[in-house]
Amino acid sequence: MTSKKSMLKRLKALVPPTPEPPIGPPALPPSVKGSPTSRQAAEDMSPKQVSRDERRVFAAVSAAGDAGLTDDELEAATGIIHQTVSARRNGLVLKRKIRNSGQVRLTRSRRQAIVWVVGEGIPVKGAPNRRTPKGPDSSELRSAAACLTGHSDAMDRVRVWLLALADQ
Repeated sequence: MTSKKSMLKRLKALVPPTPEPPIGPPALPPSVKGSPTSRQAAEDMSPKQVSRDERRVFAAVSAAGDAGLTDDELEAATGIIHQTVSARRNGLVLKRKIRNSGQVRLTRSRRQAIVWVVGEGIPVKGAPNRRTPKGPDSSELRSAAACLTGHSDAMDRVRVWLLALADQ
C-alpha cells in the first residue's frame, strides 16, 4: 500500500502547475514627484517584488469575478498595505488588465470606492498626474471645428459638438 505522501507526490506530477497570469512586465515603482524619500522607497523595491505584488493583486481581482474588489477589499484580501495595493492596481489599469466596473461600494471606513474587475478598459480619469495626457484646450477645439466646416451634415454635427466643448 502506498503512503499518502507518495500518492500526493504522484498526483502533483500529473497536474501541471497553474501558470501565473500574463500581466506583462512589472510597472516601474511609483514615487511622489519631488519627494526624495518616496523616490528612495521606489528605487529600493526590486522588480521581482513589484511583479509578485502585481500578480497577487491581479489574482485577487480575478478570483472576485464580476463582483470585483475595491482597493480597501484588495488590501484585506492580499494583506498588502494600501499604498502598495493601489500602486499595483494602478499599474494593472495602465496595462489595461483590470478596469473600473462603473460600480462603487463602501469601504471599511464607510466611504465610496471604485470596484475593479478584470477586463480591458480605458484608464480611469482621476487626479491629473504625469501619466494623464492633457486634453485639448478651447483654441485647439475651435481650430479643429474650423477644419470641418461645409464637408457634410455629419461633419457639421461634429463641428457643433467641438464648439460646445470649447465653450465649457
